[in-house]
Amino acid sequence: VLRAPCPLIQAVEPCESADNLGMLLRSTDAAGTTGVLLTADTTDPFSRRTVRGSRGAVFTVPLCIVAGAAQAFAAAKRLNIRIIAASASAEMPYDQADYTGPTLIAVGNEHTGLTTEARKAADILVRIPMLGRIHSLNISVAASVMLYEAVRQRTRKRQS
Repeated sequence: VLRAPCPLIQAVEPCESADNLGMLLRSTDAAGTTGVLLTADTTDPFSRRTVRGSRGAVFTVPLCIVAGAAQAFAAAKRLNIRIIAASASAEMPYDQADYTGPTLIAVGNEHTGLTTEARKAADILVRIPMLGRIHSLNISVAASVMLYEAVRQRTRKRQS
């Protein structure tokens, strides 16, 4: 997954809800990601609810289960893959980051977001603007927003 040409990788640290993970995996398939890195403490990607929520995408997108994000992020950095992580406290809007090169998009769990370790390992922290009263998005929605920004930028780059 990390060695693919110009990879677009989704990292999940960890997802607690089988339904949310299923929807996230469906989006990764739709966006044409290279693969998905799941931390070992993520819910079972092959549980009935995850498979149902993914509409089978759990079988179409390469999955890599890692002990923790730190090792996977270090491996990505060694291969010059930019790590763009979602954080509610980031200053940069998600659409200002460059997703056109080798990219790993990291999202955190539904309650606490990414761990401090993962945020520190990221090359760029970005936020998705929250204009209402709720201060966080569902993990699958946050991942989808960022994945489709990557798709938009990469499509535009190919067309120019």
